[in-house]
Amino acid sequence: MSKPKVEPQNLVQRLSRYVGLEADAVEAYALAACRLGDLGAVDAIGKFRMQHERQRDELARLLAAAGGEAFDPFRPRRPLTADLRTLAACDGDGAMLVALRDAERARMLEYEAALRGQVSDPGARNALERGYFGCRTRLQWLERHGLERSDVRIAVGATAGGRRRAR
Repeated sequence: MSKPKVEPQNLVQRLSRYVGLEADAVEAYALAACRLGDLGAVDAIGKFRMQHERQRDELARLLAAAGGEAFDPFRPRRPLTADLRTLAACDGDGAMLVALRDAERARMLEYEAALRGQVSDPGARNALERGYFGCRTRLQWLERHGLERSDVRIAVGATAGGRRRAR
């Protein structure tokens, strides 16, 4: 059974989506680095942010080469992404690491879905593979460090008394 072929316009749409995912990750990791109290985690989170910046920039170059709109990291973007809203609602370092883990897992699944299709551009395919494996590596670190913490509490809504519930 052959994989569906990715047409050039579809490639531009996909690359645009992945550039956006990586830009969201850069913003989420920047916010996390400012809010984390654990200096060991801050160092790792800073490295993860740089990895996402490199991936975003590589995908943006491929997007421009494929005829898509060039990515401008300084152009105002949409309001807070789901990653950032989740991070803003976090209580403690452990919860923030869990939120980053969940977002990283979602990005990894996006890359995995893209790789199931046939991507004829070798540069794009290589970039998507690097994105997938990078997500997988960061996800493993976040799973080890986020879940072993005692302060893992993620806000999931407000109760009638106005206090946040945690799970």
